[in-house]
Amino acid sequence: VDIPAGDPQHATLAIYDLRGRTVRTLVERPLEAATYSFSWDGRDDAGQPVPSGAYIYRMKWGENQSTKKMLLMK
Repeated sequence: VDIPAGDPQHATLAIYDLRGRTVRTLVERPLEAATYSFSWDGRDDAGQPVPSGAYIYRMKWGENQSTKKMLLMK
């Protein structure tokens, strides 16, 4: 994701199951203007592996957000 120039913006990147339950929060902090890349190890917030399948990830920064679907394959 690209965070545009300006003041640092609070950002959140979370992964959800298809029922809308939060599986893992990967980012929850202010980010400076830059291009970022994040990866997920297929574990939930408790460190337990999650099953293969479809998940949703949502990145929010400032007043912007992006939501996409992804497949976790093991």
